[in-house]
Amino acid sequence: VPFTQLQQILPFILVGIGVDDMFIITQSFRDADKTLPIEEQVAQAMKRCGMSVMYTSVTDTLAFALGAASSIPAVSYFCSYAAMSVFLDFLLQITMFVSFLALDAYRAEAHLRDCCCCTPCALKAAEEPKAQALGPEEVTAVVTTDPSPTVSLGEEGQAAGAPVEREGKLRVFLRDTYTPFLLKPAVKATVCVFFAALAALNIYGITKVESEFQIIDLTPDQSYLRDFINVEKKYSMDLFGEYFQTSLYFKSL
Repeated sequence: VPFTQLQQILPFILVGIGVDDMFIITQSFRDADKTLPIEEQVAQAMKRCGMSVMYTSVTDTLAFALGAASSIPAVSYFCSYAAMSVFLDFLLQITMFVSFLALDAYRAEAHLRDCCCCTPCALKAAEEPKAQALGPEEVTAVVTTDPSPTVSLGEEGQAAGAPVEREGKLRVFLRDTYTPFLLKPAVKATVCVFFAALAALNIYGITKVESEFQIIDLTPDQSYLRDFINVEKKYSMDLFGEYFQTSLYFKSL
């Protein structure tokens, strides 16, 4: 399939589709039952979000595949590239990305650093007791007429034996610092004024945008039409302008 300049926008489309799938898979994995082995957590996450990821990828692939039947060569080439790229992106999401997600979970379970995965991360003194199973004094079985015992939770609201999940610094910052700061009346007023000014600036910029179409962007690199357009630009010709009808007369050859 010939390559045209129209295919250069494909990376931006693929990044949007791929990052969206990555967020969905990561959130589903984070919501999985942490008492299960990591392999079971991955299976549980893919069971929850796998169909939605597949549906979006399949519909995008079919839409681009139908566009490949266009009579315009450049559009047909672009859709052919896009359909294959979206399908390969889906395969990489459900194979390579999920595998790396499981490997990262093993790294976190072994208390290794995220940037330097070969370096162990020492737990803080206050977090070391939480990383171990809760002691028997934190679990109390209440005997009642109900045959099922009632289990009380520890200080952190987790049952006995449940692994304690450490919150990341970014989540703690957003929850304890950034969100309360945004909820202040003065900050909310400043944000509203800022975005109103930004919207006004964008509206002004839209009025200054000029539409322009270059037919050379739709031609393959080895097309004879590209050579013709280059000659036209060299001699300041107008492809879509008006031409005077001319006649050529030759003597007998």
